[in-house]
Amino acid sequence: MKFRFFQEIFERYSSIPFLKALRTEVGDKDFCATIQRWLEDVVVDYLNEVYEEYRIDTLCISGGCAANVIMNHEIFKRTPFVNFYVMPAMGDE
Repeated sequence: MKFRFFQEIFERYSSIPFLKALRTEVGDKDFCATIQRWLEDVVVDYLNEVYEEYRIDTLCISGGCAANVIMNHEIFKRTPFVNFYVMPAMGDE
């Protein structure tokens, strides 16, 4: 499976100077909204490619990003998965 677009996307957003400049340019509130939307778009695009490759109707996610309710709603709306589960146990213990 080829997901090369992630490298290009993450390279830009992993640049601390870029992020500092973006935050200064747009302000804290818009900066957070921009990062949230970016996360949603990247995850949805990735999951759509996963679906195209494997054609599995069920998706189960867990971990820190899985606690992002807004992102989960976007996954539900914008991907073709029929069954979507989020594992509630996200602790490290």
